[in-house]
Amino acid sequence: MNFGYHVLLLTIINFLVGGIVVGLSSRFYPIIYFESIESFVVAMLLFTSIEVFIKGLMVRYLYRFVLMTFGLMFYLSNLLSFYLVDVSISQISFLYNGSNIFAFTFIFMMIRLLFTTYVRKSKWIQKGASHGL
Repeated sequence: MNFGYHVLLLTIINFLVGGIVVGLSSRFYPIIYFESIESFVVAMLLFTSIEVFIKGLMVRYLYRFVLMTFGLMFYLSNLLSFYLVDVSISQISFLYNGSNIFAFTFIFMMIRLLFTTYVRKSKWIQKGASHGL
């Protein structure tokens, strides 16, 4: 039950953060292009699925290595996940040059860190989790 709840929250947060990063970057310096809303939805679902799988393996088998690298492995796994999404879906493109995927992943992770910190600290989530909702 907790795992399903975690994946649902992660999916919602990934959608929100992905939309924020795409929206902000399109105003200042476009780094990613989606041909349609559907391609964005499929990309975020695929990214979340890949991320859950890779991070599950990393936490299970490489936990000490993740700690030794101070979480840099999570950045690399997200980078790999976004790359796999980019290669898998032709309606997505990291514009101009290859370094845009690095910037997008970094910005995505920073904004998601703010969101997840808020969700973990929010009283309505804590209250709902303690009552079995």
